This record gives sequence, structure tokens and C-alpha cells, in this order.
Amino acid sequence: MVGGIENGATSVSTATLDRIGIALNATLADLVAEPSSLRSARVDRVGWHGDKGGEGVLRWSIDARREVELWEWRLEPGERYQAAADPAGWHVMIFVVEGCLTLELETGTIEVMAGNHVFDSAQKHAFANTMKGPVRFFRCTACASIAAVIACCAQARSSARCAASEKISCACRTGDLS
Repeated sequence: MVGGIENGATSVSTATLDRIGIALNATLADLVAEPSSLRSARVDRVGWHGDKGGEGVLRWSIDARREVELWEWRLEPGERYQAAADPAGWHVMIFVVEGCLTLELETGTIEVMAGNHVFDSAQKHAFANTMKGPVRFFRCTACASIAAVIACCAQARSSARCAASEKISCACRTGDLS
């Protein structure tokens, strides 16, 4: 599998890359970023391509208890990204800035309009666009207690930045959300 990833013959989920990183004592950003980049830095690397033009881009990775990652996503109508369950303790914060995101969880489906949603990502989940226009959202993934993630979301709601405690120093600056 690793050989296929290295030569580009196979695509791998971020959860699989994270598990490889854990085994190597490396972050996901360590695995995909330029070797010369800082551990807490802007990454801007495409990690997923949809068959209709959508993409998932790892924007930032912040060195923390594990890491805090900020991804910018765009799903075109009809696109869907299926994610495997993350390791226990990981949570995802979703910030929808355009359109309506369909979040498919093991416990049910949630429609997320402009705004945010936090969920425990230690379960299979998918992001889908079932609407007619594009959906654009930011996904911030963190290994933290749910209390820290909720605090981060509350901060992000008012300032478009995350600021959580409990060994997390997150500077997930989303930039211009227009």
C-alpha cells in the first residue's frame, strides 16, 4: 500500500494517512507537506479530487497534542467524499460558507447551512452535496476533548478563527470567507 501511495498509483483517505503517521510518529502534514516546511505552517496541498471538479485542500497544520488541521473544501453538485472513522479522541468542526452541506454520520444525516457543526469523527462519515449549486466549507480536525472543540467553534463563529485550550494552540485562520 505505501508503495502505491508513493508512486501515485493509489489514493488514500486522510484517516489512513493519519494511522500511518501515528505508526511513524509523524503528523499527516509531515507526510504530505514539503520536507523543508515548518511543523506549524500553511500547507496548501490538494488531498482529494472529486470526479466532477471538487477538491479538498489541506490549508494549515498546527503542531499540537497531535495536530490541528484546517481543510478548505468545495463539493460540486452530486459529489460525495466518504471518510473512514478517525482514531478515538478526534473531532471535526465544519464551517459552511456557501451552500448546504449534507453530513452523513452513522447516527443520521444532518444538513448544515452557512454556520458550523461539531462532531466526533471516530465514526464513519461522509460529506456530500445533494443540492444544485456548489457547497464550500472549512473542516478543522483536532485531537482534543469535545469541550475544547466546542470552545474553538464558539470562537470561530464570532471571529472566523479557532482558539482552543487543553494543549491546543490553533491558528486556523480561514482568511476571507466571502
